[in-house]
Amino acid sequence: MKNNKVSKVFNSILSGIVWAFGAFILAMIISKVTLYSFNDVFFVEGLILLGIGVLSSISEEELCGSLRGIGGLNYQYISNELQNARNENRIITLNTESINMELIIAGVLSFLILIF
Repeated sequence: MKNNKVSKVFNSILSGIVWAFGAFILAMIISKVTLYSFNDVFFVEGLILLGIGVLSSISEEELCGSLRGIGGLNYQYISNELQNARNENRIITLNTESINMELIIAGVLSFLILIF
């Protein structure tokens, strides 16, 4: 079990490096074709990778599914559901799938490359 988790982390880091390298190459091409500087393009690509990674790792639980099935506006029911969700801390969870972590790692690596 431990080797499986270590291999997943290693694969995520390796894939994140590949994503960052691809963003680096794409930034070089875009900076040659357009008038934008390499640092600006690479920074925006890093923001995009980091944003997509973080936003895709956020998941909802049964709260929103139950609110969608109401069909009408029942404010007391919605209020009770929100209060129960707050009490149980089940509104938002972070999912650590490999593709999400790869994109987050690639975004962070892009920022680190720009800093150093």
